[in-house]
Amino acid sequence: MITLRVLTVTDLHQSLALGEQLLRAVQTQRPDVVAVVGDVLGLAEAHAGRFTTWAWARFLADLPVEHLVFTRGNHDQEEWGIFVCAWPHARRPLIALHGTAQAFGPLVIVGFPCHTGWDGPWREMLPKTGNMVTLDPRQSGRKSLPGKTSRWLRPLLRQLGPAGQTLWLMHEPPLAAPIAHPMTCNPDWTAAVARHQPLLTVSGHDHDTPRRTATWQARLGESFCVNVGQSVETLHYTVMEFTFPAETPCLPTCIVVRAFPVDEQLEINPGKLIP
Repeated sequence: MITLRVLTVTDLHQSLALGEQLLRAVQTQRPDVVAVVGDVLGLAEAHAGRFTTWAWARFLADLPVEHLVFTRGNHDQEEWGIFVCAWPHARRPLIALHGTAQAFGPLVIVGFPCHTGWDGPWREMLPKTGNMVTLDPRQSGRKSLPGKTSRWLRPLLRQLGPAGQTLWLMHEPPLAAPIAHPMTCNPDWTAAVARHQPLLTVSGHDHDTPRRTATWQARLGESFCVNVGQSVETLHYTVMEFTFPAETPCLPTCIVVRAFPVDEQLEINPGKLIP
């Protein structure tokens, strides 16, 4: 059996307090992968208590974790180019998902685009192929992806096979109450999750609803949808432990999700959900 631990976090917005708590969480939890599910940037860096974009890129690149992966949030706009230029590419690859997937051993993560906010700066810095961001403009640039996923998600899932059903990262929640407000929910992602039934989705964007309802996970058919909601001062995140039967990409036999700081746990047994 192979075990992998993933720490997911959203809506950091260059916060000094949240960044320092993320560092401590990574040191304590010792994940194999840290996934930042949108809004790593934003909220005017001139405000007190925030990293400059340059310092923020260096801080995240120094996290003591083997793998880092990013998906876009609605605040990841103009400053993204500065973030990319500040990233120490020679020391650590900058992995960004945009309707694409990345395998970490047996674990396959699918990253969705974000349809809120301006995605131009993000797309312009993405590689034409693959997920490793490059500073070479000749090798960079992508088109926007439509909300209707038949043009990009279905072909991707056919290519990935069953392993592509494990973990989907989408900044905009696919489900409204109790983990998001209807205005923050993306109905196209709702349709995609309802149709393809991934084991687990992780979202952010809506900071308040999960805390107001005291609920961080809900079901959409057989899929478990997670949004722990971000706080201004206390870091909210999840640690997911995946157990796999092989070293090559495949579905896990068990997923245990712990949400912090509520310290609640969810266990998913895929064999009972998927024929």
